[in-house]
Amino acid sequence: MIGANSDDERRLFYVALTRARKGVIITYSKTGASGEELLPSQFVEEILPSLVEHVDVEPFEKTFKKSQAKRMGRVRARKVAMKDKAYLNELFLTQGLSVTALNNYLTCPWQYFYNNLIRIPHALNKHMLYGTAVHATLHEFFNRYRVNEDLTKKELLALFEQKLREQPLAESEFEETLEKGKKALAGYYDTYRKTWTRNVLNEFKIKGALFPVKMSTSDVDIPLTGVLDKMEFLNDHEVNVVDYKTGKPKSRNAIIKAGYYRQLVFYKLLLDLYSLGGKAAKYEMVSGEIDFVEPDERGKYRKEKFEVNDADLVELKETIARVTHEILNLSFWSTHCEDKKCEFCVLRKMMK
Repeated sequence: MIGANSDDERRLFYVALTRARKGVIITYSKTGASGEELLPSQFVEEILPSLVEHVDVEPFEKTFKKSQAKRMGRVRARKVAMKDKAYLNELFLTQGLSVTALNNYLTCPWQYFYNNLIRIPHALNKHMLYGTAVHATLHEFFNRYRVNEDLTKKELLALFEQKLREQPLAESEFEETLEKGKKALAGYYDTYRKTWTRNVLNEFKIKGALFPVKMSTSDVDIPLTGVLDKMEFLNDHEVNVVDYKTGKPKSRNAIIKAGYYRQLVFYKLLLDLYSLGGKAAKYEMVSGEIDFVEPDERGKYRKEKFEVNDADLVELKETIARVTHEILNLSFWSTHCEDKKCEFCVLRKMMK
């Protein structure tokens, strides 16, 4: 790994190590596929000796070789055809739907199929990692704020730098992203610091709010899931749901077109189902707010608040029911989206 990019590689290695809570086990192959001897990464050698405990792996290797044939002989690979309806139905009914999965399906069924149903791993780009760091920063900031721990602007920016360093960003992208985030959060702090309420819940997770859907043979309950960035309490049970967005602010029409408003309607449905499920805490969402963490071209910050009406809630329920039918019946299998350059439709064409 020695070369121009070694600093970037070293940083990624460091980020991987620091994700561990108790300890890290580092292994490497002694020989390559053609039998040549291999050496460990240079970064392993750079770890302080006082932090390293070497383990003799030879006894484990001998034990493995003796039992390998016996153990591997028991393994029978389960071949699952890509269009195995029973298997895909099982996946869907177990995983359920998040609003991101729903929006992906409505954009392109194959985007949902690959990203949300069978979950093919994909690399996170710097914009995604930036968004993750901003959300983590605001989560901790408002968790402290709600218990009367008021961080200064300087402390907020230091917190963001800490959260950003936890992301696997290359060094060449880190400084640019750090500067962007600090500028955005500094202005965000100055704009809103006198308006925040302490009576909030942050990153409220709902994992299994069951939504009933009538099928031709029998009814099914679809688990709806979601994470609400922040709930601001207006009284004992009424809440305003806040969803943070990184990226430039959008107009109300653009918010609706981008699916952000559908996200708020989905959260309304989630909280309604959560309360109906016999939970001790019952929350009534009376409004939802899209909170843009970055300013517009004039340096102004924007929030857009919506009241979810009954008609939009009914429309969402009908959409979820329709999408459920299409997924369970695989009726989307021969379709493609309108984007001729869609990478997911290209993957579909390659599928045998």
